[in-house]
Amino acid sequence: FRRVLFRSELIVVLGHTHCGAVHSTLHNEGHSYINAITNKVAEAIGDEKDQRKCEVLNARHSVECLKASEVLTR
Repeated sequence: FRRVLFRSELIVVLGHTHCGAVHSTLHNEGHSYINAITNKVAEAIGDEKDQRKCEVLNARHSVECLKASEVLTR
């Protein structure tokens, strides 16, 4: 979206430690209003249980999703 709108050549994905979405996914604490987020995190982390590793996997998955986005590859 940003690239299309602003013609940017660089998109930065920032993961962070102590991510609440990753924590909620790992502890099955996602409530209905964040299921859209925790479902994506679950897809990214698979069976991994280590919080820090999950945060890295989630950031990497976000990058791959952006790379595959039809909006950004136009």
